[in-house]
Amino acid sequence: MNKENLKSPITLIYPGIAIDGFGLAGKSHSGEVNWIHHGLASIGSSLKSQGYDVKLIDMRTLDSWEHFKKTIENINPEIIGISISNVDYKIAMKTAEIIKGFKPSAKIIAGGLNPTIF
Repeated sequence: MNKENLKSPITLIYPGIAIDGFGLAGKSHSGEVNWIHHGLASIGSSLKSQGYDVKLIDMRTLDSWEHFKKTIENINPEIIGISISNVDYKIAMKTAEIIKGFKPSAKIIAGGLNPTIF
């Protein structure tokens, strides 16, 4: 697809650091750090097929909250989707607070198991 035809950029965030923490993707024996939930991957794929520029932030690949802040500032997103499971709820809320502190106008969409149930 031609870059001129791309729609608004969308950033998807997987905040899965509650169990193993930052910087352990691919380095831990826990299966949790070696995959991303299918829902988030499906949404990203669907958005890309519709012409959206999709960025994915897997927080497990980052080193710290400061690294997350720099990453989100560099992307400068308008629309953010955060996948929230019960175990990552507090992490997801902190993620949203950081984004809103940097960019109050950003639209944050919460999805995943926790928002679906509650």
